[in-house]
Amino acid sequence: MYHTMVFTELKYSYSYFYSHALHIFSRNVFAPYLAFEMARNEIQKHFSRDVNPVYVGRERLPIDVSEDYHVIVEFKGEDSAGNFYCNVPDSLAEQILKYRMSFLTLDFDGDDNYNRAKVIDVVDDFPDAQIFKTHRGYHVRVKFDVEKKFEELIELRKNYGEDYSRIRIDMAYHKSGLTFLTNFLFNEKYWYEDGKIMQSIEQPVSITSISTVRTSFLSFKLPKTSFTLPRGTVEIDGDKAVFNGFFSKRDVERISRSIEDNLWEYSLTYDKALDLKERIFQAYRKINPLLAFIVQMSEVRFEGGKVILKVPKQHFRDIGRLIGKNGSVIKAVEQEVGVKISIEHEGMQTPEEVILKKKLQTLLEKLI
Repeated sequence: MYHTMVFTELKYSYSYFYSHALHIFSRNVFAPYLAFEMARNEIQKHFSRDVNPVYVGRERLPIDVSEDYHVIVEFKGEDSAGNFYCNVPDSLAEQILKYRMSFLTLDFDGDDNYNRAKVIDVVDDFPDAQIFKTHRGYHVRVKFDVEKKFEELIELRKNYGEDYSRIRIDMAYHKSGLTFLTNFLFNEKYWYEDGKIMQSIEQPVSITSISTVRTSFLSFKLPKTSFTLPRGTVEIDGDKAVFNGFFSKRDVERISRSIEDNLWEYSLTYDKALDLKERIFQAYRKINPLLAFIVQMSEVRFEGGKVILKVPKQHFRDIGRLIGKNGSVIKAVEQEVGVKISIEHEGMQTPEEVILKKKLQTLLEKLI
């Protein structure tokens, strides 16, 4: 059986709410232009109103019918279905309602970071959810083994932040005793644009094809690094962790918490290195401002009671000046700062960096 629905608006009306809706349950597929014409005629016949059809939607239901049935609804304001005509038999309405209440259906209008994140979170809660790409965003369907109450489904839809207009319309139907006309998504949709009938058909997609960017802030700072994981990449820079891929909100919280639990000790030495860098900078500044500039451009870390100063590649030839003749310059800086200093050049990856990267990589892969 096919369910075809036409939403309409009143002629010469500037309201952004739909005025009427025609629902057709039939074994036949009606062409869009024919469905538009049927809507005009039926609404004129039952409510004596002239309307403009806005769009036609169609879905296929696993239910058999031998003849056509109609429901024509006149909306009253934002949240009331008002008057309606219905010739759908109670037995058919019960079958449709039973089918409707066994699904959670979500409509996310927008293919942006915000809506993609919602889709990822739904699939994280319901791994068997089906995802479909539409011309404006995404449809998500979750099949339940046990039927849900209408109120339960509405609460779930609100919690996942789906299109509120759709929730509002379904609540209007429910108040009028037409719950079997709620909680559905169209497989295909048609509308007029510049005098032509446009078409959109939902297409199944995999969760791995949906990518979003999420950010988490740590309670401490870490050196800049990035990791590639099965669900995407994680980039850490200071106290900011950026997740790019199909990471759910729960993934981000779990990974961030685990980073903090396992790497807080390292962050202490990192913070200490930042403080030492400022002190080393000031010490070199007293000797030579140019050497202080090189220190400012360098990376500093604290390891085993010793400071490692990593000089950028372009200043490789200045390492000798940082050390001084017979180590005179670096000894003066060490005496003022109070720690031993070792100078390396960029490109020499240290064991500590290797250990940190391996530790984070192993930790995050276990979580994912």
